[in-house]
Amino acid sequence: MPLSFSLVAATSAITYRITVPELCRFLGIVSGMFYREHGPAHFHAVYGELDITVEIETGIVNGKFPKRALTHVLEYIKKNS
Repeated sequence: MPLSFSLVAATSAITYRITVPELCRFLGIVSGMFYREHGPAHFHAVYGELDITVEIETGIVNGKFPKRALTHVLEYIKKNS
């Protein structure tokens, strides 16, 4: 059974938690993706309280990460694509 982590997001006054199968964990960054999720193929990454989504084919990032953490995520994509 794969490990999982939770993404917590707040919209309006509602907070929700999504459990995502974990792909990898490095330097405090945890990434994962849903098998049958919508839209272009992407994965989620969490660093502390921050989270982003990254489109796999284009590398487009939605959300905010510290520059150094984002650089590590983008390097990981290049090495594993």
